[in-house]
Amino acid sequence: MYCKCLFKFKKKKKTELEAIEIYGGYFTDPWNLLDFAIVVASVIGLYVSGSGAFKGVRAVRVLRPLRNLSTVPQLREIVTVLLKTLPELAKIAILLLFVLTFFGVAGVQLYQGRLHMRCFTRGYIDPETYEFVNVTKDTVFEHLEESIQLNISSDVFCKVEDDKCERFTEGVYPQCLAIHPNPDSGMTSYDTIYWALLQAFVMTTLDIRQVTSWLQDTFSSYTWIYSFALLFALAFFT
Repeated sequence: MYCKCLFKFKKKKKTELEAIEIYGGYFTDPWNLLDFAIVVASVIGLYVSGSGAFKGVRAVRVLRPLRNLSTVPQLREIVTVLLKTLPELAKIAILLLFVLTFFGVAGVQLYQGRLHMRCFTRGYIDPETYEFVNVTKDTVFEHLEESIQLNISSDVFCKVEDDKCERFTEGVYPQCLAIHPNPDSGMTSYDTIYWALLQAFVMTTLDIRQVTSWLQDTFSSYTWIYSFALLFALAFFT
């Protein structure tokens, strides 16, 4: 069936080539060049279908639906208009990057280091020496890799200014320290402008509930203003 359709299409192209001056008109039309390239690639794919070196040529078959563009004038007009608007879309992309950069810089200034904050214990029993070890922001780095096994930190986000750790952990993790790794294996972060830009882009997908909740726990309950301002500003580009 494929060979039969290809034969008919080849015959159609041959007729067009005979009816039009090859160098004067046929190859000057981009749509005719597209048709010609599809036919040539399809013919090559028939003869080298079993050869590994040219196996990639068969992938050109995915372009066959594009033949409809050359036969339906309305589709050709739509595609032509879209291609002509690409330079203007580039200007919009630059403006979008500017908006993302603005909110990225604002995020770094407001939330840098905030997502490191967790509730910690005041100390733990060393499993080797059985001695009590105080946990502070200066000494916990020595045991941060063992924090899960030693249970010296919790998953409760906090801020130093309130007593949330005392209330939410019933005194088990009473102190708030900004030394825990960032969530999502460190990918959700405002520590640098690059991570902040990535986070601003992710928030354009409306995935803001979790991050906004974390920032409210570690910074301020008014963090939603930043999140919704970002969404409204980028709504013009989506």
